[in-house]
Amino acid sequence: MDWRERIVIDPAVLVGKPVIRGTRIAVEFVIDLLGRGWTPEQIVREFDHLAAEDVQACLAYAGEVLKSERTRSGRGTEAPPAGRDQAARPKVTARAGDASTNVVRTSRRSRPCS
Repeated sequence: MDWRERIVIDPAVLVGKPVIRGTRIAVEFVIDLLGRGWTPEQIVREFDHLAAEDVQACLAYAGEVLKSERTRSGRGTEAPPAGRDQAARPKVTARAGDASTNVVRTSRRSRPCS
């Protein structure tokens, strides 16, 4: 089954989030329910206008999105170590008189603001 037959993205519906065709039920909502332990049968029973194929299409869509996702580290699927991005940034501090000279002081150096 091709998820494109059941999942649509329309800027006029839920601000362009992917939804199940003919509904306002977002793919992320269905995936969240599955993640919380709901079964596809429970989802279809609770939302009787959905079919089991709709739930399967949501999973197929999510799988394709995740396969195309790139990591920030650029090394395979490994996530960057915790706190690495924050440690690399200089800490910005404000000092008295900075506003009049239009300079921002950082822990590494001072540079003019643009």
